[in-house]
Amino acid sequence: MNMSLVPLDSDQQRLEEIRQAERAISRLIQAQHVNTNQGKLVSQAKDWGWQVVKGGGKHPVKAIRPGYSPVVICGHGSSRTLKRGTALGILQALAEPIRAELNRAAQTILEQITQQKLTHQEARIATLEAELMHFQAEAETGLALAAEVEARNGILNRQMTKLLHERLELDVTKQKLMAIIQERQQIEAKFALFIADFEQLEMILDRVTLFAEALPEAYQRQLLQILHPIKPVA
Repeated sequence: MNMSLVPLDSDQQRLEEIRQAERAISRLIQAQHVNTNQGKLVSQAKDWGWQVVKGGGKHPVKAIRPGYSPVVICGHGSSRTLKRGTALGILQALAEPIRAELNRAAQTILEQITQQKLTHQEARIATLEAELMHFQAEAETGLALAAEVEARNGILNRQMTKLLHERLELDVTKQKLMAIIQERQQIEAKFALFIADFEQLEMILDRVTLFAEALPEAYQRQLLQILHPIKPVA
């Protein structure tokens, strides 16, 4: 086995472990947001490294973490199942730090892999250049090896051309990887905005529904019929 490949294999294994961890988080969120309550979310927040504090006011239970906005964990303990949209938004917010950490780790490993490949190729190019110079020096001293030198030079030149082409492809691949990471971050940001808008709409509709219940029955039915088509389904 070529020992120079061992670090690359190790990095690839760590990268796959990170991807598996990301998929596990996504599966956990999909499973938990369907039928969960405040108690389960508090437990999950602690598992992900958040500090859960209780206080007074409108939102008595919050998860806090240095460097991140507080996450309100609404509900009433284990007595009431939360709406799916609300639970999904809370879980996404709680998962943000660990996902960011995994993303940074993956990016670091990708950069290490790219740098190792570049270093390996640069060493091969330097070796080939040294061999080429050696054969050129022998030819200049008048050794009767002109034909062999020419053939050897041709082989070395082709090998160098191939290596330079591979290096160019590697640079292009690195740029594509950076673009994919940036695109993923943009998608996550847009999804977070969508969750916030969804929760805001739910809050407005709940308030209008409460208002409708205070109206006379005839007006109440009319208003609820208007609201029904746009009421989000949890």
